[in-house]
Amino acid sequence: MNHAKLLVMTISITIMLSFTVTPVLVLADSEEEIKEEKAEIRKMAKETLGLLYDVRPSAQKAISDSAG
Repeated sequence: MNHAKLLVMTISITIMLSFTVTPVLVLADSEEEIKEEKAEIRKMAKETLGLLYDVRPSAQKAISDSAG
């Protein structure tokens, strides 16, 4: 599998996981659990962006210059 396909799959999985994990945050029992879940989501996002930047270094500037 080439790098581009792997990247697309990784991003897709991360997006799907974020929609899966978000409802769990609502059902969490404590603030500590919420903090842990948010940290896990941030970690996944950081790893995914790292993969994207490895494949497309120009994406880092495009993302840093984007709104939001």
